Amino acid sequence: MSSFWRNLADLNWKRGASNLTPEAPERRADERYDVSHPVAVGRPDAISIRGTLINLSLGGAAIRVHDWNGPWLAGLEQRDEMWLDGLTPTPVVCWIVVFDDDVLRVHFSPDELSRRRIQRAIDQLTSV
Repeated sequence: MSSFWRNLADLNWKRGASNLTPEAPERRADERYDVSHPVAVGRPDAISIRGTLINLSLGGAAIRVHDWNGPWLAGLEQRDEMWLDGLTPTPVVCWIVVFDDDVLRVHFSPDELSRRRIQRAIDQLTSV
């Protein structure tokens, strides 16, 4: 096994942010929507990685990662800043909550401008 995969496997990120149990109340304040939308995630100093947005709310998102070639994935830590491209006309700044299996969960800024941009994206992605 290459050192990249060994390092990735050693990460203990499962349920790192919420530790939900069946008895625990849902701590997210924003309604979540199941979606399927292509996006890219990246960092200023690295090549972006393709993914699919699978869950979205005003406060955050879940992205299924497709490109495991990004060596910077092994160095990710909770609260690292990155950007999400393809959701809004300009990239959205977000912070890592947890990286569980092949799903990256991120938190968005709570500022009003970001929330308005994300709400427009939710409206577009969930309209029938």
